[in-house]
Amino acid sequence: MLKKTSILFYLFIGFSLHSQYCDIYVNHKNRRGAQQFICPESMKADLAQLYETITKTHPNPYLYCTKEQLDSAFISA
Repeated sequence: MLKKTSILFYLFIGFSLHSQYCDIYVNHKNRRGAQQFICPESMKADLAQLYETITKTHPNPYLYCTKEQLDSAFISA
């Protein structure tokens, strides 16, 4: 039992050391490629703001797709 616990402990430490660092806010000025990674929570907030902006400002957001298709694309993203 102790051997299994120690193996799980070392695996957990190993995975946590290899996780990527992410930024809540990324200033894209003078940046190239994927030098900084956005945190998942920030990406969700950005997508929600984009969806809200599209539906509020576009005169006919459902001209080329249905509301269900737009909602599905938002959920998939």
